[in-house]
Amino acid sequence: MSLITTYYSKLDRLAVLKLEIAELESSAELETELAFLGALEELLSDHNKTARDVAKIFAGEVVLPAGKRAKRSASTWTNPNTGERVVTAGGNHKTLKNWREQYGKEAVASWKA
Repeated sequence: MSLITTYYSKLDRLAVLKLEIAELESSAELETELAFLGALEELLSDHNKTARDVAKIFAGEVVLPAGKRAKRSASTWTNPNTGERVVTAGGNHKTLKNWREQYGKEAVASWKA
């Protein structure tokens, strides 16, 4: 595709996007959601809280900081055909991959204890 064709293609897509944005902006539903979001941000600001603080309150548990992840609990998989057992914290185990290729994804998923 030539550069000029790319340019005109993007202009056409821009025109379509502008129409879609204008349609959204005239929507009463969007207006309601934006008003709610503004009121919520104002409330958070008034009480010196963040969205993460609110999530902690509603979830009733500690939300892990960004970049940290809870350890996965180990799962046990038992092949009913061979009796072989695999204990792994993830689904990316070599034996599980082989089983999925041999027996199918759905069948292996049903073997999880």
